[in-house]
Amino acid sequence: MKMTWLINTGHNKDKSIPAFFIRSFRGAGEYYVHGGTNDIVVTEITNNEKEGFRMVLHRLIEQSR
Repeated sequence: MKMTWLINTGHNKDKSIPAFFIRSFRGAGEYYVHGGTNDIVVTEITNNEKEGFRMVLHRLIEQSR
């Protein structure tokens, strides 16, 4: 089942998550950064894809700190 997923980046104001990473993530449809919170919204993603995406994303966030 494809769904829309909001990724809470902890008010990631420095935008340390690279856009190319999200674009290249297999299965992800459109994505955009929420203007108010800088959360990332990904559309057209399955639950399994979401879990893999979440793990890689959190690793990226940790590395950028």
